[in-house]
Amino acid sequence: ASDAAARFLRDAASAGTYDAAPLRRCSNAASATRGRFACDLTVTRELTNRFGTLHGGAIATIVDALTTAALLTMTTRGGVSVELSCAYCAPATLEETVRVECEVVKMGKTLAWMECRMTRASDGEVVATGKHTKFLPVGTTSKL
Repeated sequence: ASDAAARFLRDAASAGTYDAAPLRRCSNAASATRGRFACDLTVTRELTNRFGTLHGGAIATIVDALTTAALLTMTTRGGVSVELSCAYCAPATLEETVRVECEVVKMGKTLAWMECRMTRASDGEVVATGKHTKFLPVGTTSKL
């Protein structure tokens, strides 16, 4: 199960796509277990806003991608996002390490619900939380 999540993270980080930059900054991702995925993220300049803190868009991308990694510990169906929300609680600054912990709350036949929590490694302060719902295609084809 954790192999699929690790493979997803490795492939996405090297894909050259929008989500590759934050995923390249993830380390210590070996703690993937069934329904859970966690890693440490280093805040680099390309992930910050003009105020030098982790950008909200980068946080949303991390929630999207890493909750999907948690989902992939339970199924091979990566799904399609239906809803994604983030609450921004405290800043994380340049070069700071953020612990990202994601879990699958529930997985049904066609929907999965995941949550994510990001905390500063230095003091445990919550940086952001996120919720992500995905549609899981049934069979080999989907209308989406």
